[in-house]
Amino acid sequence: PAPAAFTFNCAGANALGTYQVGTAMTAANTMTVPITVTAGGSYNITTTVNGVTFAGANVLPATPAAQTIVLNATGTAIAAASPSTIFTLSGGGGTNCAVTVPFTAAPSPATFTFNCAGVTFVGTYQVGTAMTSGNTMTVPITVTGGGTYTITSTANGVTFAGTGNLPATPAAQSITLTATGNPNPAGNAVFTLIGGGGANCAVTIPFTAGGGGPTDFLRAKINGATTFTNFTLNLDATLFTPSSLEISGDAASGETFLLGLDRLFPPPITQNVLYNINDFLTGTLLTVDYEDAALVLYNTTPLNIVTADPFKITITLLTATRIEGTFSGSVEEDTPVGPTPVIKKFTEGSFSLPLP
Repeated sequence: PAPAAFTFNCAGANALGTYQVGTAMTAANTMTVPITVTAGGSYNITTTVNGVTFAGANVLPATPAAQTIVLNATGTAIAAASPSTIFTLSGGGGTNCAVTVPFTAAPSPATFTFNCAGVTFVGTYQVGTAMTSGNTMTVPITVTGGGTYTITSTANGVTFAGTGNLPATPAAQSITLTATGNPNPAGNAVFTLIGGGGANCAVTIPFTAGGGGPTDFLRAKINGATTFTNFTLNLDATLFTPSSLEISGDAASGETFLLGLDRLFPPPITQNVLYNINDFLTGTLLTVDYEDAALVLYNTTPLNIVTADPFKITITLLTATRIEGTFSGSVEEDTPVGPTPVIKKFTEGSFSLPLP
């Protein structure tokens, strides 16, 4: 058809959607332009400024005179300053129309620090089982400046990722990262979280073996060792009551490990809660007994706590038939032979055990 004849009603033009530097246009980014048609026919309007193009083509009927043209936006804005946001519409044989679309600046990156000790994660982490939306990691943070964040960490075939905007207040907030991928192999995987301008955060997640079901294990690295001590002999986990748990095992080297967790006040032992030996006043009683290959006993009695590295445990899975979790912290020589007690430091501790 022949080109349509019309005039723009510039005062009524309206841009819909969000216009932010660095954010790609979507189907929600449109411009509606009222027009007065004097002759039906086709139109083709394209205008590009600031990395963004508004475009539309169609056929206009001769009546009614009052109609509206819709232009769709594509592209990504590259600047926020005016006058780069003035779009000039031409067509219809009438006067051009200048439409101003304000583009906001991209938000600054947020600044924050990780509270690594408080990180929790939920879901099943097993070789052969793909991650779902139920596999998440919650990371407490202290915000010092609001803004955007993007965090991605990959280990063992699994990626934890999250993006969003953090308000400037309150300071204490949390970020949730969602896992994707298929884990392999079984064992502990360390995910390094980077962002916020502060120190990185290393989070250890144990992945159980697939196939015939989870592999039972109780292990940790002791005193900076690069390999795990596996307490695979005489493995046992007993939940005496909902508030009383005991986990134990022996290593082939002759080492023994026993951990007891009791909740003296409600609530009972709960999944994805960090229990710290220093939380005695809030009802947490955490005891650890470790005997090395030389039969030297180390423990965490109430008067024998390494305050610089308190023992802590998180139950990551608790069902009627199985318990899994992570632990770390230090124990002190029970009967020192010298003026300074020897300390044993446990890191990357984890367990996956059946419950009777």
